Amino acid sequence: MHRGLHRQLKRTLGLADDEALASLLAKAGAVAGQPGVDPAVAGLLTNFGALLERIDATYDQSDRDLELRTRSLELSSAELSGANERLREDIAVRSRAIQSLRETVSGLLGEEPLGGEGASNELESLSRIVSNLVQEREKQRIQLDNLKHALDEHAIVSITNTAGDITYANDRFCQISGYVREELIGRNHRMLKSGRHGPEVFEHLWESIVAGEVWHGEICNRKKNGDEYWVSATIVPFLDEFGLPFEYIAIRTDITARKLAESQLAEQLHFSRQLMDAIPVPIYYKDTQGCYLGCNHSFAETFGINDIPAWIGSTVFELLPIEVAQFHDQRDRELYLRPARQTYEVKGMRVGGEERSYVYHKASLTRPDGSVSGLIGVIIDLTDRHRWESELIKARDAAESANRAKSDFLANMSHEIRTPMNGIIGMTDLTLDTQLDDEQREYLQIVKSSAGSLLTVINDILDFSKIEAGKMLIEKISFDLRRMVAETLKTLTMRAHQKGLEMVCDIAGDVPVRVIGDPGRVRQILLNLVGNSIKFTEHGEIVVRVGMETLTENSAVVKIAVRDTGIGIPQEKQAHIFEAFAQEDSSTTRKYGGTGLGLTISNRLVELMGGSMDVESVANVGSTFFFTLALGIDSSSESRPTENPEAPDIRRRLDVLLVEDNVINQQLAIRLLEKWGHRVTLAVNGQEALDMTEVKHFDAVLMDMQMPVMGGIE
Repeated sequence: MHRGLHRQLKRTLGLADDEALASLLAKAGAVAGQPGVDPAVAGLLTNFGALLERIDATYDQSDRDLELRTRSLELSSAELSGANERLREDIAVRSRAIQSLRETVSGLLGEEPLGGEGASNELESLSRIVSNLVQEREKQRIQLDNLKHALDEHAIVSITNTAGDITYANDRFCQISGYVREELIGRNHRMLKSGRHGPEVFEHLWESIVAGEVWHGEICNRKKNGDEYWVSATIVPFLDEFGLPFEYIAIRTDITARKLAESQLAEQLHFSRQLMDAIPVPIYYKDTQGCYLGCNHSFAETFGINDIPAWIGSTVFELLPIEVAQFHDQRDRELYLRPARQTYEVKGMRVGGEERSYVYHKASLTRPDGSVSGLIGVIIDLTDRHRWESELIKARDAAESANRAKSDFLANMSHEIRTPMNGIIGMTDLTLDTQLDDEQREYLQIVKSSAGSLLTVINDILDFSKIEAGKMLIEKISFDLRRMVAETLKTLTMRAHQKGLEMVCDIAGDVPVRVIGDPGRVRQILLNLVGNSIKFTEHGEIVVRVGMETLTENSAVVKIAVRDTGIGIPQEKQAHIFEAFAQEDSSTTRKYGGTGLGLTISNRLVELMGGSMDVESVANVGSTFFFTLALGIDSSSESRPTENPEAPDIRRRLDVLLVEDNVINQQLAIRLLEKWGHRVTLAVNGQEALDMTEVKHFDAVLMDMQMPVMGGIE
């Protein structure tokens, strides 16, 4: 039994020892079993021993709890002592930290060591200061991050050691060089050399940064793939406490596009320079002060400038005589005042001791805002041109004189050749009207035919000469186009039928009756084209069609086509068929005869009448020549009948004055006129004819154009 419980029972029950307590408990059990004992008392007595056991157990538990509390208290005391010791140590550390922090903050703030305040206040003050410093540091960190981001976005940044080995490379450096960072770190920066720079560039660079100086310049580097790129570089050395570099940071910007633009601009300027120098006329340009900014080689050669760069900046007063320079300077000032152009000629300028004539073309040079920045001038030397013009005038006068001589020659030729030809043909006709035997008549027919052929050749040559000399005149008279075509073809139909060819004429219904033009030349063209068709066609037909191209109230463009089934013209010959003296080949002339001028004359006559001529032909199939004529409409005569009214009877005896100096033509004309029943009076020149008309009346005067003393036209 617990000694505490034992002590309490002995005190309460008056027991001396444990045996007495055991005897008492035994007696209580016996009493509880006796009859008549109250059940509650019996229960108390019966369970009194168990109660004591529980109380005893409680005392034991209390002892154990006390022991535990005692041990806990002992342990807590030891821990408290240790905690106190640690707290003292922590306080000491914090005190030292506060002191260090105080000194650090004072050092950062550049002030005397902080002190004089209580620990709490001092710590709060330090806390505020440290908080401010942390915030400032955070701002600086953010700014540094932003700066780093900006550098990474736009700048190429690398750091190298004093040997030039790369220790840092930003993303932009990797991007532009084509190397990954691992390929750059530890490698020498020489790996990026392009070889475009000489050794002196890098010598100056290293001399500068080794001396602790910042170096700036432009460098061409090479990418991993071999391409070149240009950078504008600034290299800053980091110095140690002794002022010696221990690291270099290089900040670069990509200027490849700018260098490319500069290269292209340099090429363009070089091209412009070469272009200006290649131009064989003097070119120059000035600023608004009248100072020359540049010129080409031709300008330098013209004015004897040997050193163009040294001459730049000069003025016109250092180039030309004072009076000429003042004139040019005044004209230049007009261009400086407002944008304009000038063109003027200066004669008698002495350049290199020789008088020259120049024409100046000037224009203001303007800036993008429209203000005048200077002028540009081009000088053209007219000296040779004036000399050539003078020579050309002399040549023209000589040509006109020769042309007049040619015209006179043609007129004389016309007179001298046609006159005997008229005599030959006229006398032949007169002889054919006499009594002849068959052989004589045959011979004279041959003479007449040959003379007609010769006259045709002569007429072609003379017509061509007139056209070439510009002497061919085109008449504008009213005539019946339909009748003229029909009558012209009548003269050729007999020739066509003699060769077994069919002749067809088709005139459209809308072709006007009376038109205004030159019927003689239209007839000449038709005679030539249809005559050629007959000559070059052996079988088949010849068709002449007259139609309208355009028709207005006052004018008409008529198209006339002559088609045949003759030998045709090869394609390669058609382009030259209208050239003078041109035929398909030389055998054509030998076989068919002719001068080769017929188509040329016809084409020129058509052009003189405002039209055009062309040909469509297939060799051995046939040809179609067609031409257009611009004719007027004779509306006043449109209602006239197509047939001519009955001509009055003029077959009466007339008094005719014949004015002719050629004896043969005199005889021919007199014979013909007398044969027709007329009376003839002869005058041998124009003056004699005028004198005769003063004293006698004549019904008609028939005169030669060219005669001595006075010709017929005069």
